[in-house]
Amino acid sequence: MADIDTNANVKAAQFLASQEAGNTAEGAASSSLPSASQTGTASQFFQIEAGLNSVGEKVGPSVKELRSATAASNADWRFRMSLGPGAKDLYAGIMAPLNSTDGVIFPYTPQIQINYRANYNKTALTHANHPAFFYQGSEVSDLQVNATFTAQSSEEASYLMAAIHFFKATTKMYYGQDGGLNGMPPPLIFLNGFGNGQFDNVACVNTQFNYNLPDNVDYIRTATNASNTGNPFQIQNALSSVKGGFSQSLSRLLGAGVNRNVARLGGLASNFLGANNPFGGVTDRVGSILGGFTGSLSPTQLGANYVPTKIELAITLIPIVSRAKQTNEFSLKDFAAGKLKGHW
Repeated sequence: MADIDTNANVKAAQFLASQEAGNTAEGAASSSLPSASQTGTASQFFQIEAGLNSVGEKVGPSVKELRSATAASNADWRFRMSLGPGAKDLYAGIMAPLNSTDGVIFPYTPQIQINYRANYNKTALTHANHPAFFYQGSEVSDLQVNATFTAQSSEEASYLMAAIHFFKATTKMYYGQDGGLNGMPPPLIFLNGFGNGQFDNVACVNTQFNYNLPDNVDYIRTATNASNTGNPFQIQNALSSVKGGFSQSLSRLLGAGVNRNVARLGGLASNFLGANNPFGGVTDRVGSILGGFTGSLSPTQLGANYVPTKIELAITLIPIVSRAKQTNEFSLKDFAAGKLKGHW
């Protein structure tokens, strides 16, 4: 029996060493493991770590397997749409905020409708009560994604603007000034979310994108650069909006001679009252106020975009599975068991 225990100890030590090799990132979690004094002997300690019994038989999950299961349960399961490796250079400019999340992460759980179909040809039989159906093929016809996005800060507004542009861009082909990529179809979209049994990096294309800009909610300004990421509702920004809104009207008012007439009034009063002229500062103040309202917007403000604080988006997708993937990877048994990755 002693020989069996010795072999079991060796197996346990080798099994544990092979698991822990190259896995130093998880070493911190080992502080919660039982020590040799708590388990009785070093051999028992290794056996517990490796999930083995006293004779070296696998009877349960190892410590590493338990750690992996815990990490998987804590993984980000939010719904996400991302581009393939060959199209990630599109995450630039207005779509740059999507770099940090590798695509669009939906802030609220979207409503997703998926249509699976098995097609059968119907054949009418002579002198029969029922027709015959012959299997033709299967398909996942389309997906309809309805989602809500909100923006409560300039950073969230920039992300929402990037998401809207993402859905627009994925309906376009490479054309014109794209050089060697001209003629390429719109990029593939990869879906992930809700666990491996739902959307596990499955490919699709965007066939339709719908959104409405509502008129019953507030709009918020995006962050245009690093120095413009503060509160978008500051007074300075509000005055800039007033400038733009009243510029044309005040220009007509000035053209009607209001400022000129006030200046004449000030000059006339100076002739009669001299230094005691009560209208001395009127023209300067009127000119300052009206001139301030009619000033032009800065380039930073002109480059900003505005998005609603709440918006509904609708995306229609069609699943894509290559012929090679179907032939070389698909198995109904594996699909039913949830073992296939990237299959609809």
